[in-house]
Amino acid sequence: MSKGLAYLFGISLVLIVIGNARTLPTGSNPSIIVFTMVVSDDHEPHRFLKRRVDFTSQHPYWLNTTIENNIDHCDRHGRKFVVREFPPQPLLPFQVKVSHEVCASQETEALKQDCTMKTMANFHREQANWLKLQVLLDYCESDAAEYFLFLDADVVMMTRPGHDPVGRAVELMNEKNVDILWANEDWQNQYQLNGGFILVRNCEWSKTYFRTLLEDHKAARSGCNQNEQMCMRGAIQSGRIGVDTHGHVASGKIFNCHPNYVDLNDENVGEIVHFMGGAKAGLKILDLNQKGACENEMCFHVHHCALRAERREIKNNAFVWVDPLNAGPGSRFVLNQAKTPQFQSFVKFSKSTGVSLALIVPKASIATIPLTEEERAYAKTIGLMIFEVDWFDPPGADYSLTSHKCAPERFLILHAFKLTQFRAILLLHKDMSLTGDVTDLFLCAQHDRFMATTSLASGIMSSKVLAFKPSMHLYNAAIRFSEKVELAHLGNQDGNEFPEDHCVEGLVYALLYSSQYASNASSIFEKTGMKPEKHRPYTRPRALFLDPCEFHRQGGDADKCAPYRDCSAASITTINAC
Repeated sequence: MSKGLAYLFGISLVLIVIGNARTLPTGSNPSIIVFTMVVSDDHEPHRFLKRRVDFTSQHPYWLNTTIENNIDHCDRHGRKFVVREFPPQPLLPFQVKVSHEVCASQETEALKQDCTMKTMANFHREQANWLKLQVLLDYCESDAAEYFLFLDADVVMMTRPGHDPVGRAVELMNEKNVDILWANEDWQNQYQLNGGFILVRNCEWSKTYFRTLLEDHKAARSGCNQNEQMCMRGAIQSGRIGVDTHGHVASGKIFNCHPNYVDLNDENVGEIVHFMGGAKAGLKILDLNQKGACENEMCFHVHHCALRAERREIKNNAFVWVDPLNAGPGSRFVLNQAKTPQFQSFVKFSKSTGVSLALIVPKASIATIPLTEEERAYAKTIGLMIFEVDWFDPPGADYSLTSHKCAPERFLILHAFKLTQFRAILLLHKDMSLTGDVTDLFLCAQHDRFMATTSLASGIMSSKVLAFKPSMHLYNAAIRFSEKVELAHLGNQDGNEFPEDHCVEGLVYALLYSSQYASNASSIFEKTGMKPEKHRPYTRPRALFLDPCEFHRQGGDADKCAPYRDCSAASITTINAC
């Protein structure tokens, strides 16, 4: 951790560089430093985020969310991301004077002191906002990069395939031939400037601009004796310092948008989103990505999602397996898999956390070889709950276009969707082993996230590891959906059909992930009584893909996982994967 580049009002700055800290060549791929600032509530900087995914309780959830997202975003584009942390800033002489003057008329000394403290607190907040201009000046004088982008701490750069919000902003700056780019609040008022986004070209004019505004502020000159946005807006309106030819105000809908006023699913807006004020509550439901072996290297960041939980309590959760009871003793779950060392890893986890163990089987009336008394007795001794169900095929399932049925026993997993006595379920294939801590999977599933993996061998979605919150909405929607679509002809994420004996994967993918079937699935979920979410185009659970290198590692995955994670980071694997 290095010291800051300058001293502001005699207070040393803390500089934390996170991400890919390399300087890029000039030209078509210019060097850009993206930074944010945090002002501590006390005089001891917290030294947070010492490493990736090292979240701390010293900072609010929303701050960890924005910073972790922006770290990942800059990593993807080969840029530096910097967090500058400061202690509270001292007030300027005119601010102290004003604080006492405006409170002089208070009737009692106690009221005067209370008024003065509140007024000074407001000035401290303004001083924190003025810091960004000093830091931008410091950066320009350091010649550390060609461009510097300041983002408020509650700003998120959206990660979308093929999108580069920062690159787009630099292109706009070059197109307009200017040296500074701000963003307005045109989602409600195009004349309102917002200081949460400032892109600066490193040049002499930029240095002159920041020096002038900072001097005006210290001298309490009109327009610059309050917050920095008013000062910058005044300079734009007057055109002084050459701002009219050197600066451009960009659309806030694109570069600084308020999440409550735009549809974040519209890729033409919301490149950079500002969760200002009360909008920070939206960061509680923001799903972040992390690099992994998923499409576009964008896997769901389950460890960040788990931070939403107020307590790391997973007692009312369950590991669930399925046995169709159609084979002899050598392939029976209770008599075979439940006695293996890999199953004991689940038993050990269950005993330490209170997570239940459960098995779904067909009732004796439909099972090829019904569950025996011996199996029931052994299941009881190891704490394995038995759930007997009355169908293999979803009632009314459409097979009309196929020459023969999908493998019916695979649909038994749908019964797990209605096990609502559990807060979250981790549904597993019998050949999976537990090699790490899966607490975060359960915690995230409790927040109504449906999570699956893809097989790195086949490239299609797998049902061998599914984490979700059971609900009658999910169960009823799956049954109704199976009546509406031809199960053997559901495409996967690559436009290919699932193998005919993988119809359940096709069903789950089409119901929860597919854009092709999204409208039909949404209509079915609404008929189950599920309520739509604001700014989400379809009504269905949030479905995301986990990194298979961490949660579904198989033998032969080593080369594909090498750029992301080794075996030591794998939590769920096949028996001989590592």
